Amino acid sequence: AAFAGGYFCPKAAEFNFLIRYLVIWMLFLVLLKAQIAFKSFRWTHLKLVIANVAIGLGSYAVLLAVGHRELALAAFFTGITPTATAAPVVMKMLDDNVEFTLTAFLATNLAIPILFPVLLPMVLPGPAEGTFVEALKSVGYVIGIPVAAAVVVRLLFRNAGKFSDFFGKWSFYIWIFAIFLIVANASKFVRDQKRIPMDILLYIGLVSLVICIINFVLGYYLGGKKYAVAASQSLGQKNTTLTIYLALQNADPLTALGPTFYVLWHNSYNSYSLFRHSLK
Repeated sequence: AAFAGGYFCPKAAEFNFLIRYLVIWMLFLVLLKAQIAFKSFRWTHLKLVIANVAIGLGSYAVLLAVGHRELALAAFFTGITPTATAAPVVMKMLDDNVEFTLTAFLATNLAIPILFPVLLPMVLPGPAEGTFVEALKSVGYVIGIPVAAAVVVRLLFRNAGKFSDFFGKWSFYIWIFAIFLIVANASKFVRDQKRIPMDILLYIGLVSLVICIINFVLGYYLGGKKYAVAASQSLGQKNTTLTIYLALQNADPLTALGPTFYVLWHNSYNSYSLFRHSLK
């Protein structure tokens, strides 16, 4: 319903500014109960960061080698995308390891923006100035507010976890509304690009789908038996808002379609995962 509604209501993209605040609220609720410390970091988190970089550069190199520079750039910005802000929220809905996913979110969203100034010159002749600062601002805003708010609430109220439980039951519906807005924004974006040939759109969508499958499968194996689902979600669910912005700043709208299509693929898989979990 969220996919269909978003596709047929591109005008709802006018409210896409709400996405950031919806994600901040959902992350705040997760942080009220999650326990994050240095000991939460695992070698698997480093593997996920390396996988992020390898998939981005690897897919770029393969497609560039066969003569498809446009597809190569779209693949790079899709593969390099760090863990989505909503990944810990989805993991909570799946009753799995929220702390691992939250740590992966922090690790990849700190590491990837720091690596951007090094990686971008490898694929682009002249990245836009201020990319590093803008990337950190984008991530820092979404992370900083819920972290600070959660810390304050937990210091003031011992039973902050109960507050999370009370409002947490609405997280699923907030997530659905966020998807509706994301798809509406993507629908408007694609409709506005009238000059793009249909076959190019299909190729970019296919490349994005292949990268999505690789991410979820590779993450599952990198996580081992203990963190399989959490690592799969950490590598598969992407913070596409960040790389869509970076692609538009440094490349072109065609390149930004890679992570834009990814919005559909990773949320489709998450919807399937939640449906399967509800049957248990």
